[in-house]
Amino acid sequence: MSKKRQILPFFLVQKGCPYACSYCKQEDISGKEACTPSDVQKALENDRSYDEVALYGGSFTCLPKEERFAFYEAIRPSIDAGKINGIRISTRPDAINESIVEELVKNHVKAVELGVQSMDDEVLFTNGRGHTKEDVRTAVNLLKTAPISIGLQMMTGLPRDTDELAIRTAKSLICLQPDFVRIYPVLVFGGTALARWYREGKYIPPTLEASVQLCAKLVMLFHQANIPIIRLGLHEEESMHEEGAYVAGPIHPAFGDLVEDTIFHKYFSRLLQSCEGQVTIRGPYDMIQHIAGHKGWVRKELEKGKCRIKLIQEQSETSTIDGSIQAVIHRDEIYREGDVNAFKSN
Repeated sequence: MSKKRQILPFFLVQKGCPYACSYCKQEDISGKEACTPSDVQKALENDRSYDEVALYGGSFTCLPKEERFAFYEAIRPSIDAGKINGIRISTRPDAINESIVEELVKNHVKAVELGVQSMDDEVLFTNGRGHTKEDVRTAVNLLKTAPISIGLQMMTGLPRDTDELAIRTAKSLICLQPDFVRIYPVLVFGGTALARWYREGKYIPPTLEASVQLCAKLVMLFHQANIPIIRLGLHEEESMHEEGAYVAGPIHPAFGDLVEDTIFHKYFSRLLQSCEGQVTIRGPYDMIQHIAGHKGWVRKELEKGKCRIKLIQEQSETSTIDGSIQAVIHRDEIYREGDVNAFKSN
């Protein structure tokens, strides 16, 4: 198992964003106030080492040039001292050009995350994104000329979006071959256009169940294409639960686990459909937890048939089934051989 990267995050909180997207209220999403170059410099005045310093939550390359370089200079001493390997930024697809890419490389930016959200121009226009799907393709192609890791972020459940369009977006992103992706089901926050549309009855967010089912399809598509998903669902912050912050949408503290559970449930339902009596399943924690499911729901569903399941956690790379059937299962097999069409659509 690969070692988890050590990232020191800072949040720009919409700094540099030239548009007000329908869903965006970064202070509630991040739970942070916008950082400054001096904040970054102070945080790095210690002996700790990190793989990367990350500047999240805004459009870094839309910042004025002097502010961008102030951030570079705040981080440079730590890079020169070998305490930091590089910088990670987030930005807009239409804020990447040849000169920007050259600037990023010279200033030790090692990863760029692009807020794509959708590869459907009508969805992008409706939600005030201010860029097109062609801007995404252009930005990715430019970044691929440089030694920069590329991450693409997509959202589900936006106004005018559908399950079919979200799947089409995922397939378009796969064709671009990013190094990683993030998937965020949209949430409605107070003070946004989306909240106004929701109150006026012009927008109905997907249910939690519908979002889980759709994201299960997306996870399998990306997994089958060998593209890592580094985040699935927003990380819950205390600020989301302050009065008037979160309004509606498929929020859940274990959203990613629910999606993984759903994939495992479909696979093992098919595998164990003819089983009778006790079945013992041994395997690593990252498989056993999803065969059990969040609060045990997967195991309960699997035991509605004629089998009873005993789960044993052990150090291994595979899951072994003993009982009325015998099988050895690699985790990748669950995603590789899974049927995307087995998941319900709205």
